[in-house]
Amino acid sequence: MDTNTTFYRAITKTQDIKIINTELRKTGKVESKKLVKQGYVLINLYGKDLKNLALKVKKEEIEKITPRLGQILNVKVDSTEYKAVIKEIQRDIIKRNITHIDMLVLLPNRYVEVTVPVEFVGESIGVKKGGVLQILLNKLTIKTLPDYLPEKIEIDLSHLDIGDSVHIGDLKLEGIKFIERDDVAIATVTVETEETTETTQTQS
Repeated sequence: MDTNTTFYRAITKTQDIKIINTELRKTGKVESKKLVKQGYVLINLYGKDLKNLALKVKKEEIEKITPRLGQILNVKVDSTEYKAVIKEIQRDIIKRNITHIDMLVLLPNRYVEVTVPVEFVGESIGVKKGGVLQILLNKLTIKTLPDYLPEKIEIDLSHLDIGDSVHIGDLKLEGIKFIERDDVAIATVTVETEETTETTQTQS
């Protein structure tokens, strides 16, 4: 389902839900470090009326699905499958490979709070006039039912002129409530100044 306005559209198409085959694991710092060294990713699966499950899955299997916040997966534990959403991803500080994932089991009529990515498309009118686009948020926290959980929120910036901004309050999406305040800006186009130019050159 696509919802369109001047400044944005939300991509809420059905996610391509993949299955990951996991195994129960022992807990504890020593055992956890050992499993990570052996090439496993640790998963903590939790939910209402469900005892927390400590799981492990081969790193190669996780890498195939390119996990991200808000992604829905079918987690298979022995003969049982749980539909769950990724709530947190932890990575190795140096190698940046995934070491731990927290997942929440989804229930059909129970609201869930998750963080989803924002994707910006289109070249704004303001940028064409010489303005500078500033992206202030590249992910948003939402509260919704599983059926409305979007893969991402896509914001079309084509009509954004110099001095214009897109705020949380501009996003009116069916079945979705934003946790951030309505006056929080997501993106804005400003007049290019010497300071902005110097900052851009420094970053380059």
